[in-house]
Amino acid sequence: MFFLLRRYWNGINRRARWLWIIFFPPLIYIVLVLANPQSFIVTQAVDVSSDSPVTRTPGSAEAISIKTLAEERFLFEDEQTYWTLRSRLDQEFPRESGAGIALWSLLHHDMNMRWTGTDQLELSYRGSDRSLGEFLVDFFVQRLLARTKEGRLVAASESAGRLASTGIRVDVPPAEVVGKVQTTEQRTLTGQGRAVALILVVSLCVVLFILGALEWTDASFKSERQVARYLGVPVLGSLPDLDEVLEHREPGLPWGDQPSH
Repeated sequence: MFFLLRRYWNGINRRARWLWIIFFPPLIYIVLVLANPQSFIVTQAVDVSSDSPVTRTPGSAEAISIKTLAEERFLFEDEQTYWTLRSRLDQEFPRESGAGIALWSLLHHDMNMRWTGTDQLELSYRGSDRSLGEFLVDFFVQRLLARTKEGRLVAASESAGRLASTGIRVDVPPAEVVGKVQTTEQRTLTGQGRAVALILVVSLCVVLFILGALEWTDASFKSERQVARYLGVPVLGSLPDLDEVLEHREPGLPWGDQPSH
């Protein structure tokens, strides 16, 4: 048993220069991961005053400030918007709608609205589907513009006292989209450590198996003991391996002065 293990170990040592192959599959995996974005950030800026009036829900007769709308996420999480959006998704993404998209969860976690300046609001999506993100950002931007128009009409009919108590102003410019939708690709190895380690272990096992198979299919003699068994006669002497002799030879010294090993 010890002889077999020693033979296997010596076979691996003779072919050790091929062990670098174990790093090839993990490197390919890392390159493929970095070549394909894991997520996308889709953003659209809108110029609008924080005091601008909007309707609390689409078609509502109640106006609130757009600052309140952003803080309480009324734009994303009202029931009427949900069903309108669900209907649009059925048309635009028939294969992904229905059970394929957990819409409430998506709106709660992937959609966001924040102020990037005194009078600039940014609507954004962060997720793994670029087309869906661009669709959602455009959908909610259009909803926001429509509700600011409705809010200005509702606020114009309300008393000055009511407007002052809600922080709404009607003497502000209308909301306006700034530029085009911006999409940023996110590439990262975060969370891929376990997969890389697993691929490395599998690669190591495969390479060791191949090296072992090459060793066992090699019919050459590996020791004097094998020669003696095969010939059935004792071995009287042997020549050293010249490769090992040259490897341990100290340069600059004559052959006769080489140290013995």
